[in-house]
Amino acid sequence: MKKSKGRSATAISLASEMIWRNPRDPSPSVAGRTPNVRELWIHNFCTQLQASDVPEAGFWPKAEYLYCRDVVRNDRTSRGLPVFGISEHVTEVFIDRCELDLFFGDKELYEASYDGELAKLKSLSLTNILGAARETLERIIRPSLEGGKLEALQLNPYPFKLLPASHPRVGDNDWLRNKCVKHLTVGGFNLLHGLIDPDAALTAIVGQCGALESLDIGQEAVQAATLVAFIKKKENEKARDGGRVRALYHDNPELPTYDLQAWVREKDLGEVHRRPYPGSSEELWRNLSDR
Repeated sequence: MKKSKGRSATAISLASEMIWRNPRDPSPSVAGRTPNVRELWIHNFCTQLQASDVPEAGFWPKAEYLYCRDVVRNDRTSRGLPVFGISEHVTEVFIDRCELDLFFGDKELYEASYDGELAKLKSLSLTNILGAARETLERIIRPSLEGGKLEALQLNPYPFKLLPASHPRVGDNDWLRNKCVKHLTVGGFNLLHGLIDPDAALTAIVGQCGALESLDIGQEAVQAATLVAFIKKKENEKARDGGRVRALYHDNPELPTYDLQAWVREKDLGEVHRRPYPGSSEELWRNLSDR
């Protein structure tokens, strides 16, 4: 994406550029020059943000969509990822390949700032986040679910630490049960080959989402019978075992896509697509690189 310039800009892409004003530099910061930005992409970025650096009105007070990739801190005294302090109107957040524990591990800052802003999210995507502590993941995801507005959730690879308690060696993650998520993108079970049963794990995860309508499993090696069970689910089963999937997205060449499509259409139960869910993080970043 080309960087838009000027006060009228509604979208901006930042890579290796100082967002926050340097006190020794009298010129306006990037944020100061683009106050009307609604869509913000931050990638390949290194920040030294301190909690005191965040202005009361936010860096971009009109921003609604935020995409972060490869954002790191170059010292451990910095606090806060530029997801928060950006704007109180942000409703969609995509975080890819970022150091979550460094940014969200500060409990004091989290309790003071994050909770209210996370509760407003309608879409949250955490991808390629490996090694994050269970407590950090809960700090980010739980307020979003409890806010009741989160309609789309992407966790890929799905954190092993968040698997339902029915799986051995995993703690109580019952807080993941919700009645707001309508679309779910999950994956990464193939990375845990031999440690978990992908079908059982996916069934348990889907069972936590009582309003679920669409599911993207990427290239996961899941049995067709498991997916059929999600699609055939009856109304009296939904409250107990998650919503009924009406649209399934995947990219597994071993799944009998044509047979599944024909069966679903014959029964008028929904749709099966061999492509990513529209709006997936992979698609978003691909579009960014093509612009």
